[in-house]
Amino acid sequence: DRFWSTSELPESLDGKTRTSPWFGTPTVPCMTSISPSNRGTYAPASDGLHFSLLLPEGMAQAPQIQFTLNGIDRTSGLEWSHEGQTMEASYKGLEANRVYDAVVEFPGNTPGSRTDWTFDTFEQSHLTSGESFVIEAEDYNFDGGQYINNPDPSGIKESGQAVNSANGYLDQEGIPEVDFFDYETNPGPEELAALRAFDPVRTQAGSSESGSDEQFSGPDPAVNDVTRAVYAAVDLPEYQVTDTEGGEWLNYTRDFPEGEYHVYLRAAGRATQEIHLDEVTSDPSQFDQTTRRLGTFDLPNMGVKFNYRFVALKDDQKANVRLTLDGVKTLRLTIGDEREDRLNDTTALNYLLFTPAIEDQAIEPALTVLASSTLDGVYEPAGDAVVEADQIMIPVSSDMQFFKINVPTAQALTFVLQGISVQDGHLIIQYTQ
Repeated sequence: DRFWSTSELPESLDGKTRTSPWFGTPTVPCMTSISPSNRGTYAPASDGLHFSLLLPEGMAQAPQIQFTLNGIDRTSGLEWSHEGQTMEASYKGLEANRVYDAVVEFPGNTPGSRTDWTFDTFEQSHLTSGESFVIEAEDYNFDGGQYINNPDPSGIKESGQAVNSANGYLDQEGIPEVDFFDYETNPGPEELAALRAFDPVRTQAGSSESGSDEQFSGPDPAVNDVTRAVYAAVDLPEYQVTDTEGGEWLNYTRDFPEGEYHVYLRAAGRATQEIHLDEVTSDPSQFDQTTRRLGTFDLPNMGVKFNYRFVALKDDQKANVRLTLDGVKTLRLTIGDEREDRLNDTTALNYLLFTPAIEDQAIEPALTVLASSTLDGVYEPAGDAVVEADQIMIPVSSDMQFFKINVPTAQALTFVLQGISVQDGHLIIQYTQ
């Protein structure tokens, strides 16, 4: 089979028309746009989430749809508009400084009727606020367990000028099997020793598929992650740890503020990869250190080694880890467990993000009323309907109207329609549940 991947919509879909044959199946709408985009970062929460569906010809409205965020059903929070064969959905309940995994699917339909994507709503000011904090992947220990607690962004400008070398990790030299473990024993070429020039750990401004000497001018140039403001302010790129192999590790000692944190790894990769986070439980300045497993980042295959995203630290049950930190601790990132050809040199590590542990709260599903001008037409939320504990009030209109009452699943067996009447210009629907 041959596939074509593009960030732009085909003209036939973007123009809200379609060609023959149909993109998809005759019973499943086609997702034509999503916002924020997949792997979108720093998306303003106030902009909300939006997606568009193109309905097959002859389909008046989408079949049953389910929309979840971080595993919680948010379908009732969608607002819909409809024009021709296109349906637009909006969700206004995003919160700032969160990572979201979104799913839109049509339960009971054929394979291909599900769309998954991930994005975040972090504000860059939040990352440096002290409430959350970042550890750069390239800022691992040096000189046998030494560390800089609040390092400045450091590196080399394109002009060759060193930046913040006095309070940064630029050219700090680590001790193998104490500060890091790497199968390489010699420093890499210049483009793969961009920040830690004396260590065999490969540090690069961006990432590329080949990691070749020609990557900056040849057919495979380095592609960087979104440059954060703290780096742009000093005219530096983002740096990554790259050319990793299974079993390699890096130690990070910091004086952590007291709190419970969710931990995210900002990384890119073209193979599924487990990356473990451990606590070093022995002296981080000595050889033969002991560790305790804290969780695992399950890095998915993102197609190429420069598609970056946040990956949450999970426990063995695949739940987000609530990591309690307080005081000086040494954490360790370990690349998988063993060297495998399919995994070697497939991953680029940008940074670890520690953010206050906040659990998503499920919203109690509410009874909703939908209206249409025809029996088999498109039913949209009845904005003038007032839903009370035992009745629904809808203003009477001179136009013909049809109504549907969506009852939450938890109340479906106990919901009973008690009566319908017209009083004082309102349709009154009485019920118990």
